Amino acid sequence: MSLILETHQLSVGYRVSNDGPIPVLEHLDLALQPGEFACLLGPNGAGKSTLLRTLSRTQPSLGGAVVLDGAALETYSARELAQRLSVVLTEAITPGLLTVAELVALGRHPHTDWSGRLSDADHAIVAWALDVTGSTALAGRQVTALSDGERQRVMIARALAQQPRLMLLDEPTAFLDVQRRVEITGLLRRLARETGLAVLLSTHDLELALRTADTVWLVTDDRKLRAGAPEDLALAGAFDTVFRSPEVRFDPELGAFRLRSTGGPCAYVHGQGLIALWATRALERAGCSLTARPEQAEIVVTARVGASPTWALQRDGRTDTFDTLRALAQAVSG
Repeated sequence: MSLILETHQLSVGYRVSNDGPIPVLEHLDLALQPGEFACLLGPNGAGKSTLLRTLSRTQPSLGGAVVLDGAALETYSARELAQRLSVVLTEAITPGLLTVAELVALGRHPHTDWSGRLSDADHAIVAWALDVTGSTALAGRQVTALSDGERQRVMIARALAQQPRLMLLDEPTAFLDVQRRVEITGLLRRLARETGLAVLLSTHDLELALRTADTVWLVTDDRKLRAGAPEDLALAGAFDTVFRSPEVRFDPELGAFRLRSTGGPCAYVHGQGLIALWATRALERAGCSLTARPEQAEIVVTARVGASPTWALQRDGRTDTFDTLRALAQAVSG
């Protein structure tokens, strides 16, 4: 399978006349295949946006090469590049009085002649882009009247109308609620699968990225980037290294962040299913450290399934039963 995007020893950063080049990321050898959904992860200020600007040719590289569809990125004219690559940003646009359909139709202009007139085929592609993003019902509305989630779907529809080979997205879900973030991420993954489009999404939502991405590009603290399946990077301890914090740690067993103990008792949770899982979360929030060995525990919580769930807390030879996790956490932390 031919690659859509390749980089060879790419260095990205800034050129400052007095101080010379300031590299942000160096020696990057990366690749994206058709139909691949990749997530770009890393701390704030690590260079994610700088990398995306370099890949989209809005910022020159400091060295190395970017190859798009088998040709060097710099060899494309602006029109040719827009036929192969589309970009969706975080920032809100100012579309004036455009309707949704008119904004999405702008994505067809790299494919039109000098007159800019859309053919029947162009209109069909616009209708398809609206349909696959769930935006058809919005077509006649003013863009300024849309919610943040609706607007991002429309921007993705405009990018799809370009019929690109590669779509780059710089934190397009940053200001959306949890449900809309999940919807947009799921939409991008599905589009990559169904259309053969390669998608690179920059995001801070680590847990969602681990569940949806085929590949993760993880920016490290040594001006490099590790690329691989999310499961491989998790097993190698990469996420805990990059996102290490005094307050939280990455748990490779859960594929999620967990609060670090703040001096509370060592706890063991006995039971299965959601009531045991959420009891673990409540105990962590209460400052407990968790153990998988009951003989090491200072307290033992048993999750019981009945007409309604209850949690029995054993501590200092005494057993108390609680019917809410709030009450359990308060008893442990108090």
